[in-house]
Amino acid sequence: MLIDPTTPEGRAELRRLLGTGFTDQPWAIWHDLDHQGFTTIGDEAGVLTDEKPYTEECNPFAHVYSTDLAELIVAAVNALPALLDMLDEADPEIERQRGDLVIERRQGGIRRDRADHG
Repeated sequence: MLIDPTTPEGRAELRRLLGTGFTDQPWAIWHDLDHQGFTTIGDEAGVLTDEKPYTEECNPFAHVYSTDLAELIVAAVNALPALLDMLDEADPEIERQRGDLVIERRQGGIRRDRADHG
């Protein structure tokens, strides 16, 4: 599935996918559950520490063979809301600049026509 984040519809779809009930917490790698060649990805509530050696709040999302890939997935998912917000905020400026570019092209075409016929 290819989603275009440069469009409002694409950003809405990405937000919908983020909100499909996985968690309202940041994603994390569960290093304590690495076994059988997998790295487990889940919500931050499932990360065990010395202070929290056990939890029933675990909600694993994926098992990945590559730790590097797991780190990329976690970083991308956690960064996505802020990136989508920044694109939303940039939209009015992008549209303004597109309008300016259209005007410049039209004016450039008029100048060329005048030069050719002048």
